Amino acid sequence: MATLVLLLFANPVAACLNNHAATKLDGSWQSSDDVNYSVPKPPVGRDLAAEAPINRQYLQQLNSRWNAHHRLADYAGYGLVLVYLGRYAEARKVFEQLDIWQPNQYETAANLGTVYELLGLNKLALKWIRRSVQLNPQSHKGTEWLHINILRAKLRGTEAINAEYLLGVDFGQGLAPVSNMRGGRLLDSVQYALYYQLSERLSFVHSPDPIMAELLFDLGNAYAITSNVESALPVYDQAEHFGFHRRVLLKRRVYFWWLRSGQGNLVTIGLLGLAGLLGFGLWQLGKADLRRLA
Repeated sequence: MATLVLLLFANPVAACLNNHAATKLDGSWQSSDDVNYSVPKPPVGRDLAAEAPINRQYLQQLNSRWNAHHRLADYAGYGLVLVYLGRYAEARKVFEQLDIWQPNQYETAANLGTVYELLGLNKLALKWIRRSVQLNPQSHKGTEWLHINILRAKLRGTEAINAEYLLGVDFGQGLAPVSNMRGGRLLDSVQYALYYQLSERLSFVHSPDPIMAELLFDLGNAYAITSNVESALPVYDQAEHFGFHRRVLLKRRVYFWWLRSGQGNLVTIGLLGLAGLLGFGLWQLGKADLRRLA
């Protein structure tokens, strides 16, 4: 019995303790066991420089297999590895030839669109990405609408590099982002498309880049609205790295710091306290009026 008592005291139960894991946009705190608690991650691309030695070996293997068996799958794989190695002009020739041999293939259309974009041929890129979506509307998990909008913005110019044109959302210019949806999509859907497309583009697009900067800032805004401000801050850092230096970024960083410091909660408590005092004062005045009438 003595041993049992010692074991009980040696293993205190801490199941009812909660920590402040995150801060919501309204200033309230979120604990890690909250059913709505989530920490969405910043998008991360592939480290193609680190992968290059393996990809060069794989390229040789695919070339040997293609020369030995002439399977189109090996030739398509050869073109894809050329893209990973940054040899875009060579990859273009591969995919153009594949489209001649076997037209109307979704993978070829998508790869051609990507290679044309990497070569700066944005009109051709838009044509082939649209073609790939026609062949497979759910391509890239239904997020290619954003790729199309990016290409349209590139062709239109700087006036189109904003959240409303690219995403159909107006996040506002105030301290806290808002979600004024303009394009008929839900914010969760826009956020998913941003994360998916940015994760792919980060492998190929380097800083500075105004469209990447805008989209990363927009993803941070979406994270702040749907999850918490802590999730937004590292994505804001990525946006700044790509060249987003507008004042609204500084405003939101400072505001989020203020919320995380707990001041948002103090203000809420203070306002509730003032409201309570006002209500109590009005109640006392009402009582006094009733006594005078009596």
